Amino acid sequence: MNEPREITKWITQHQWDFFITITFDKRYSDTHILNIMEDIENHYLIQQICWFREFTTTGLPHIHMVVKSNKLTKSIKTLPIHLKKWGQIDFQLFRNKTMNEGIDYISKLWGKDKDLIWNVKLPKGKQYERQL
Repeated sequence: MNEPREITKWITQHQWDFFITITFDKRYSDTHILNIMEDIENHYLIQQICWFREFTTTGLPHIHMVVKSNKLTKSIKTLPIHLKKWGQIDFQLFRNKTMNEGIDYISKLWGKDKDLIWNVKLPKGKQYERQL
């Protein structure tokens, strides 16, 4: 998929519960960010996740993500606490009527940043094929 908005179409084929932003409180290396995101991806409440890394104007790593949880009510209480250990977070319920705009926003660097770090993790056993 070379066209940037093709990724929006692909990601919106899935359901999402939360739109989350983490602004890290330190300038972490890409390797460290990948380790942090692997920890987040494997949290027991996260069923699927799509995230993209960018930087703030001050150079701090900044992650935008959409998340599908396997326990919505528990996630609303627990996930913000888990995520705050790395920095400031913005944790919102995902609104389906603005889904494409939200996905476009988090993936805005797709095709523009050759060093873009991102990932999509879908539930095991699902027959989704990542064609990116």
